Amino acid sequence: MSLLNIQFGQTGIHDNLSRLTEKLHTYGTQLSTGKKGESHSDYAMGGHIIAGIHQQNNQASGYLNAIDNVRPTMDMMYNNLERMKELSLSLRQDTVSLTNNPTPVAKSALEARAKSHLEESISIYNSNISGKYLFSGRLSQQKPVENYTHIINGDAYGRAGLQQIVEERLQADLGTNSLGRLALTQTNSSTLTIAKDAEHDFGFNITSLRLPDLSLATISGNLNEITLDFSTMALSDGQKIDLSFELPNGETHRLSLIAQQTSNNEKYGFSIGNNANETMESFKATITNALTEIASTQLSAASMYVSGQNFFDPSRPVQRISGNDPYTATTFENATEDNTVLWYKGEIATETNPENRRRLNIDENYAIGYAVSADELPLRENIMMGALLMVEKNITDSSDSFKRQVALSQYISQNIMPDDPNKGLSSSLSQFASILETTASLRQVHSDMMNFTEGLISEIETADINEVSVRILDIRTRLEASYKLTSILSEMSLVNYL
Repeated sequence: MSLLNIQFGQTGIHDNLSRLTEKLHTYGTQLSTGKKGESHSDYAMGGHIIAGIHQQNNQASGYLNAIDNVRPTMDMMYNNLERMKELSLSLRQDTVSLTNNPTPVAKSALEARAKSHLEESISIYNSNISGKYLFSGRLSQQKPVENYTHIINGDAYGRAGLQQIVEERLQADLGTNSLGRLALTQTNSSTLTIAKDAEHDFGFNITSLRLPDLSLATISGNLNEITLDFSTMALSDGQKIDLSFELPNGETHRLSLIAQQTSNNEKYGFSIGNNANETMESFKATITNALTEIASTQLSAASMYVSGQNFFDPSRPVQRISGNDPYTATTFENATEDNTVLWYKGEIATETNPENRRRLNIDENYAIGYAVSADELPLRENIMMGALLMVEKNITDSSDSFKRQVALSQYISQNIMPDDPNKGLSSSLSQFASILETTASLRQVHSDMMNFTEGLISEIETADINEVSVRILDIRTRLEASYKLTSILSEMSLVNYL
């Protein structure tokens, strides 16, 4: 053997020892960590797969965290909406009871229900989790709803509450004569003119008058003036004069006045006199009584309802009555923050639509709108109903207040919880239930995907301990042989062969 070959052999053995030592270190690391490598580059093509999966899992983990963080808020909001539905159903039941059976007991029960309904509604709308208000839209740091006293009675700074707003509008709709802003004027012994007392949009708005011969009277001028000439009417017993007029809320009310040859106890009957003047006088007395009654009941209830809708709609200014005397007012003026309480201070919702709420991404292609505003139509109508009943209770300027409350209760019973599941609080609950269901479903999708991909990563990354152990033993055996050969070569000397 040449000296050169021995030297090359020793160099090869040292290189082999380095490779074996490096492998032993790698397998030792695998044995201690349970993984095949320390970085993605240690896995060849599998490393790119692992990097992509980790990125995907990080995104899914972010969605899971977002869902888990917001879920308690959403659950509480849903439970609160459920409670609002229960409150509204109870209030509707009591308004129906009063409408169907108008007794003092039913009246007292409804008033007590309305107070508790309003107080609890305000409490629910002001509920919060860790200082974040649930019904303030995207302005979660802002307490959304004023307190009970300020909403109803105004505040210490002279700002008007609902009570004053409703009463001012009611006075403007009734007028000084309590005839719904209509004036009855006798132009001669047989002629009566019915018209508005001035040019305005308050009170009754006459839309038609049908005469006994079934012809329609002419409505003329800006005052909606109608002239009845009883000298030209050939009235017979039972014939009718039908008057239709629009109430402040846009509904049409019809009044039939019945001609009577003799008194037969018709509610709105008038006597056919011996001459046109007597007939006209009887008609005038009857229509005056009829308008007074309707104005104090249906008209008043409609007026209050419209005032409530306006007061509780923060998307437009509250309408105040212009001038010093509401009874003779002819125009509105916009309220200001200085003279009128604003019941809602959160984010203004243009409509009940999850797309307009605070958004939360819970998937790459899906976001939920979960920030409910107390001024969304079903929610503000819910609080309005209780508030109007409390306001009505405090108005004592009418002998027909009981009938007015019954008329208002009828409006409320028809609107507070519509039977149609696509309207009112039922619609809001359905929307929110759908959001919760979708959120839960996507959470499960993200969780299942992460479990699957983590298993896939584990298959790529995890080292087979038995295989690693066998390889370590093999390397140790080869290292021992290499060390022994190295030792033998190191002891060889040319002197021994001379």
